[in-house]
Amino acid sequence: MLDRSEVGKRGYLNEGFRLFHLKDSRAPKLDYHYHEFDKLILLLGGKVTYVVEGVTYFLRPWDVLLVSHHLIHRPVTDPDRPYERAVIYLDPGFLQASGTRGEDLGLCFDLARERQFALMRPGGGERALGAVQLCTGLAHLAGSLAVTVLPPPRSRVRVICSSLLLSMSTEN
Repeated sequence: MLDRSEVGKRGYLNEGFRLFHLKDSRAPKLDYHYHEFDKLILLLGGKVTYVVEGVTYFLRPWDVLLVSHHLIHRPVTDPDRPYERAVIYLDPGFLQASGTRGEDLGLCFDLARERQFALMRPGGGERALGAVQLCTGLAHLAGSLAVTVLPPPRSRVRVICSSLLLSMSTEN
């Protein structure tokens, strides 16, 4: 596998996180690269293969790929199909600091790196459990980001009731 000294660093992050929605009808060919931040990719459409540290992932719509900071990777897209995705750039320090009760929100990236398996795909068995855990983690992350960005609510009771209703409606 390539060494970071042989590839370029791409992208920048001057805040705790950035969220993008991208759709390329002719996605540019990208060389191997790495980032100083963690990256979460949710494939919405198209046909793309991602190579992360020598492991090839053939993505399907609704797959989530976790690319930890400093991992060498590149996408290979099918030029005949639009490549649509949601991407979140996340500063590892921001993830660690944003957890509540000492939780490290970057743990999912650490586990993906440790297990050398970065793909979350909805499906049966263990993968379904992984998808549920991923959604739970993303909900925690979204809540932490919302609390960081949004002003305090006027009524905490309304927020609690809305959260309970949402939770009960999505339980099964």
